[in-house]
Amino acid sequence: MTTAEIPRHASVLIIGGGPAGSSAAALLARAGIDTVILEKARHPRPAVGESLIPHFWKYTDRFGASDLIEAEGFVAKAGGISVWNGRIHKIAFSDFGFTRPALHVERDRFDSLLLDHAGRCGAAIHQQVAVKRVDFSRPGQPVAHYADLRGGAPRPGQIACRYVI
Repeated sequence: MTTAEIPRHASVLIIGGGPAGSSAAALLARAGIDTVILEKARHPRPAVGESLIPHFWKYTDRFGASDLIEAEGFVAKAGGISVWNGRIHKIAFSDFGFTRPALHVERDRFDSLLLDHAGRCGAAIHQQVAVKRVDFSRPGQPVAHYADLRGGAPRPGQIACRYVI
């Protein structure tokens, strides 16, 4: 993870290093776009587990994290069961053409894995930095105001960018 100073400018600023922010950062950084993530927490952060349907693999394939996810050993799921109006319905994901399983992931591990991957792809990641507001008053150059919580008392700062996610 990046511990360097937060730059004063980036092409893309991503607020939050959860799965969506990390995925976007990996895609952008792999394309050579200057990308910065500001994440208020420190990973791994406590989070509830979650089930992912098999459709998610097409996205992780695209930003290059599928092998990492497979190697992590999350619980694979071949289908699901639902009860509707007192009737039990069994669903096999393979019946819908999926060849890879759904997964039940532990979010602290899953989120850290994706954030680390975004960093290896070239995104600059700054954890324990809370974005307080974004000023969109200057066309084409939003400015995010943040509090850097690393190392004690919060230190204010700002970063200008072309795009905010």
